[in-house]
Amino acid sequence: WGQRMINLYNDAYIPILGMRHPFAFGRAAAEVWPDAWPTAGVQAERVLATGEPTWNEHVPFLLTRNGYSEEAYFTFSYSPIFDDHGGIGGVLCVCTEDTAQIRLERERDALLKALDAQRAQMADAFEQSPAALAILRGPDYVVESVNRRYQQLVGAREVVGKPLAEAIPEIQQQGFIRLLDNVRASGLPFTGESMTFSLRRTPHETVSETTLECVYQPMRDAEGKVNGVLVHGIDRTEQTRAQAHDSFLLMLEDALQNLDSAEAICETGAELLGRHLHANRCAYAIVDPDEDAFDVRADYVDGTAHLTGRFRFSDFGSDLLECLRENRPWVVQDLEAHAP
Repeated sequence: WGQRMINLYNDAYIPILGMRHPFAFGRAAAEVWPDAWPTAGVQAERVLATGEPTWNEHVPFLLTRNGYSEEAYFTFSYSPIFDDHGGIGGVLCVCTEDTAQIRLERERDALLKALDAQRAQMADAFEQSPAALAILRGPDYVVESVNRRYQQLVGAREVVGKPLAEAIPEIQQQGFIRLLDNVRASGLPFTGESMTFSLRRTPHETVSETTLECVYQPMRDAEGKVNGVLVHGIDRTEQTRAQAHDSFLLMLEDALQNLDSAEAICETGAELLGRHLHANRCAYAIVDPDEDAFDVRADYVDGTAHLTGRFRFSDFGSDLLECLRENRPWVVQDLEAHAP
């Protein structure tokens, strides 16, 4: 109040003053607030001179009001108070301390920043994991996200956002969904070693056996209810194939080393290879030097007729000989068009 701006305040203002109460009552504002007045006083004096009110939000001040220096925040306004003669007799300061709010907001922001960093680290670990990872949600196991390894495992097809049975239809009859149902119902993880699935890794490819080490881990919501499953898989297909290949070669060597005729070697080799490949027919043939024809000397069959004799390459199309020259397999999808 007045040109010296003598402090008159209510009880609600006392906590803002701290140890400056009761000294502050009846004292000039510049004497009460020496640390804040260089900033706030300019506004108060302008209001006293012009009558134009001011508004300030979340303004920081470095104050010593409780025996130590602290950063405090205030939202305040200055408004003119008119005297009985119509002149400006003083300034009304309406003030709210925001320090606790600002500190909470800072702590919240720091926590959110830390959580964002943690999420980014988790997302990076998820994506870069050497294991195939997928998150499935709900009773239909909708694919929420997959990492690069999982996408490589199931091939170049859109799976995110689709129920698992729709995204990878060939797994429906392989017991995979039943395992997920058990995990979801029991809330217990499932671990499987050397599990074999038949997967189609490209749209036009036939299904092939894939060997995995799997963990199906239940995921829970804030109330502890299972609302998803984390699928963790390590592809052991090449390792399993290599082991089977090495075992087959050792077995083949043992079986052939005591045979003393070419016919016996051809027949035994064809049979062992056919059984190893789970093939319905496996034959051994001798190709003519001019590569025009070949003689099937021995064949192993399972559920089909034997087929031996002489054949021309042209009977099978032009690509058979080309594949043999390039050491590539010749694959027939249509047995009606290409009878073996």
